[in-house]
Amino acid sequence: MHGRVYDGTYVKYVNESKHKIQKPQSAWAMDIDDVEAAREKGANQILIIDQAHKKHWIISMTDFIHYRVLINRGYGPQWSVLESHWDKGDFVPGEV
Repeated sequence: MHGRVYDGTYVKYVNESKHKIQKPQSAWAMDIDDVEAAREKGANQILIIDQAHKKHWIISMTDFIHYRVLINRGYGPQWSVLESHWDKGDFVPGEV
């Protein structure tokens, strides 16, 4: 798993400029196996943190599953959700 489950939240640290999908629309993608493993460990939301740019994005697991789209851009099968479905905020060190 490329993140960890902490207190019901799947937390993944990223570099926005490297990891966020830009085209055709801005979106975040997750390995299917990671999402399934997080769900099995009781995660009910997903939190993406970019410490370098001091930002975070969060979505409920229910909404992630509802809005997901299957993609494969050469990194294996992933589920992608448009950025517009995520809540965005500033990251405060020590939050997670």
